Amino acid sequence: MPQTSFCGRISSGDAAVVRALLQSWLCTDGLSEKLKLSGEQFVYETEVIYVFSHAADGGAHFLLEGHRGAGLDETRAWLQQLSDVCAARGVAATLEYVAVDQAGQEISDQ
Repeated sequence: MPQTSFCGRISSGDAAVVRALLQSWLCTDGLSEKLKLSGEQFVYETEVIYVFSHAADGGAHFLLEGHRGAGLDETRAWLQQLSDVCAARGVAATLEYVAVDQAGQEISDQ
């Protein structure tokens, strides 16, 4: 099965806004949420998707990382959906992704 890893930043320090963006993008209310000394953390996990987002730089924005059991084209379209959800709410997002092998080593230059 193809595998991709992704990372990025959501330019909002408001945990409620980021939670709503992730829930809308992932079509779920099933985000795991933790409050740490460093700020909020959100996790979403299925058999083929893992998403981790956490407050960064004193809560100025949220970092996003994870992996998906899908090829580059499918992952590009999926991440574009997150970008579109963010843009619709006036929040900037920067996202990157790469194909990886079973050990998690990069095998593409996207």
